Amino acid sequence: MAEKVQGSPCKRCGSTERYVASRNCVACTREGCRQRYATDPEYAQARRAAAKAHGQLPSSRERERIRWSKRRQDPEYLARARAQKRDRHLIKTYGIDTRQYERLLAAQGGQCALCKTDTPGGSGDCFHVDHCHATGKVRGLLCSQCNQALGKLGDTIEALERVLRYLKGLA
Repeated sequence: MAEKVQGSPCKRCGSTERYVASRNCVACTREGCRQRYATDPEYAQARRAAAKAHGQLPSSRERERIRWSKRRQDPEYLARARAQKRDRHLIKTYGIDTRQYERLLAAQGGQCALCKTDTPGGSGDCFHVDHCHATGKVRGLLCSQCNQALGKLGDTIEALERVLRYLKGLA
């Protein structure tokens, strides 16, 4: 980089800080380079080639890493990505989309289908989709505890009847 000097004013803006080889100040010189880069494709290509030769341009892998690191810090992007991931999961696993999930939740009054709690619990902070493992048919939305209880009982009526007899003291 050329040496900076204080002296006669810039011919464009009148600033006294300028490069030795130029009659323009630092800011005007940079702005002129930006304008030429934007309007002259040959100049831009030559500048990119020079920067690449000196290792100043990031590789495509590095640019991709930078892009993803910026995205991971963007709350709007993260919220959108979470919603898309959830929608893909619901469609792939249960054959319903987010709108159908929301309608089902509204039909249940925003509560668990079994215990009627309005807090889903668990790590996902959303109700679990209960479905028949044999047919794949969606039965309703359950809180984390009810979903685990049904899963541990094996989703069978016989197991639930045994639990009822046990609780009534008949077993």
